[in-house]
Amino acid sequence: MEKSLPAPRHARRFSAYLLDILICLLVARLIPYAAGLIMGSHAFVLSSYAHWVALAYFLLKDSLPNGQSIGKRILGIAVIGTVTYQNCKWWQSALRNLVLMVLLPVEILFVLLNNRRLGDALVSTMVIETKGEIMK
Repeated sequence: MEKSLPAPRHARRFSAYLLDILICLLVARLIPYAAGLIMGSHAFVLSSYAHWVALAYFLLKDSLPNGQSIGKRILGIAVIGTVTYQNCKWWQSALRNLVLMVLLPVEILFVLLNNRRLGDALVSTMVIETKGEIMK
């Protein structure tokens, strides 16, 4: 049985998502560019690794400490299990975010209609507001 915990507003969830996408883009594009300026043609290997690191961050971001990606931490929300009420596990984060990557339009509809993503329903997680918010 699920507890009734405060769900964040759509704007807060979307803002956290945009911050996390920005982080992925910075890792995948800006770091290799900067390395290319410093290292020249030898930065190619770093560039391919940076894309894998960005993908890993996107998939596993919600399993970071306290179930919070960097964007979620800044905006005061977290992902927890609906059964255990514990922080999101790495496999839950990977599956819920893989569903997001593949079915983005469906996920948007699900959030707007149910306040919960399809990925959350599939892996038994939910997004909640946290007490120690940095921004309101």
